[in-house]
Amino acid sequence: MKPLFLSAAVLFALLPPGSAQPDATVPAPPRLQTGLAAFTLRPGEHERGFPLRLTLTIANRAAAEALETNADSLRARQLLRQSGRLESMSPEDIRAFHERHPALEVPVLSWGSAGTPLADAVEFTLTGPGARPLSSSVRPLASTRSLQGPILLDGVQLAVLEFGLDAAELETWPEGEITLQAALRGIPGSASYLRLRMRRDRPWFWQTQAHIRRIYLTGTYERADHQWTALRATADAILKKDKASPFGWELLGDALAATGSPDQARLAYARAARGSLLLQRKDGDPSPEMPVYHLKRMEELQPGLPSPPPAP
Repeated sequence: MKPLFLSAAVLFALLPPGSAQPDATVPAPPRLQTGLAAFTLRPGEHERGFPLRLTLTIANRAAAEALETNADSLRARQLLRQSGRLESMSPEDIRAFHERHPALEVPVLSWGSAGTPLADAVEFTLTGPGARPLSSSVRPLASTRSLQGPILLDGVQLAVLEFGLDAAELETWPEGEITLQAALRGIPGSASYLRLRMRRDRPWFWQTQAHIRRIYLTGTYERADHQWTALRATADAILKKDKASPFGWELLGDALAATGSPDQARLAYARAARGSLLLQRKDGDPSPEMPVYHLKRMEELQPGLPSPPPAP
């Protein structure tokens, strides 16, 4: 039983003796809902020549809705208790109040089976302009390949799986709108859709930061797929264009941390953090965001602490 539901039960105990208690509410059956997203340079667009990284989120929608209802009901009961009106309410009024603000049982679901990769439960369908089917080999990235069930979907915890398409395969796709569909095998109504417009648009040679951001997109794909040698080369390519680039130092830190050089990785993350703040100020941001990822990785790599897992 979730703590929120327990809190609601405690509030029921505060009602005067003889007060009407709410009827037991039958929980809704678990409903799995998926959400498909892509890492791109522009919303809804992707450029040829760069790999496509996809994230599929799987959630128990019925459990999330029950938790939201319970939170609203809990607030309503707290306000009622604080108002002092509870003592003057009749049993009929109290019952009507509970009917308007029920406490629902949360339908927790265990998804997946032991020994079976979660990614095997996902199937993709891709279509191009004119609804023409596209042959593709969407594959789970290394950050996902080892994930196995079961996973508890309780309305708070989500399953997040990463998939990818290599740049060479995208070169065969036509220009125009591409529709990607991801669905869970054997679960009707679990499909989610994503539409991307494929385009070929390279920046001018003097637009250094635009080039760097495109290379960084490839680096994040390599990081998610644990391609550490390729990631090191990508980081070096960025730093060759701009030796102060926070994107290059971040990826270099990831490659160094994953290949057993934590001290050098901490220095790289420190330079990435400093460069991130400087770049934001250079772009005219008066209140730059803190480089949370870089600072977190530096903390994880402090001497004397257990080795952290590879960056996601």
